[in-house]
Amino acid sequence: MKRFIATFLTLSIILGVFCILPCVTAESNSQNFEDYNWYGTSQVYSSAKGARYFRTKLLSDGTVGDFYYRSGVGNDFAKSYDGGLTFTEEVSLIKNATDSEIANSPYVDADNPLGRGRLEAQNPNFVEMPNGELWVFHRYNTYTGTPSSKPWSFYYSSICYQKSTDGGKNWSEAEVLVECRREKGLVSSSDYGFWEPDPYI
Repeated sequence: MKRFIATFLTLSIILGVFCILPCVTAESNSQNFEDYNWYGTSQVYSSAKGARYFRTKLLSDGTVGDFYYRSGVGNDFAKSYDGGLTFTEEVSLIKNATDSEIANSPYVDADNPLGRGRLEAQNPNFVEMPNGELWVFHRYNTYTGTPSSKPWSFYYSSICYQKSTDGGKNWSEAEVLVECRREKGLVSSSDYGFWEPDPYI
């Protein structure tokens, strides 16, 4: 009987703690959120640059890293040393291309004379590794324009990645992490594959 009572009391205490903790956590988060201060917006890049899909993070060295894509151009990187007020000139990471512009493209053959057509680099996202390296991931898919302007023999979709060991000054060549292809006619409008990467530790 004593063992039963002891076990019952122990379980009651444990359940009581689990019931209280969520309430305390929620209250704490609510109070912390009210401590944030927000200020007016500042224009960093003009629309003339065609920059979209900014991914911006505070890095361990106190700088701010920023990845984005420029419509019709490719994915770029820039860095801020003043907390995001100004950014350095962009570093080109991966550019839009067609198979005819890629030497010895393995995708052009008798069955696929147009290869992958125009490849569009978009949606860059990145993570800082514990050793300080920056890894950026890109969506690199066949361009998704109107059916009449899609010059390809199949739809190609991939996620590529690059690394920097010097804070973003220099980057490795892009390597394919995952890819797929879907046979399609030149006028098909279905686009299946891999889209926005979201890396995290």
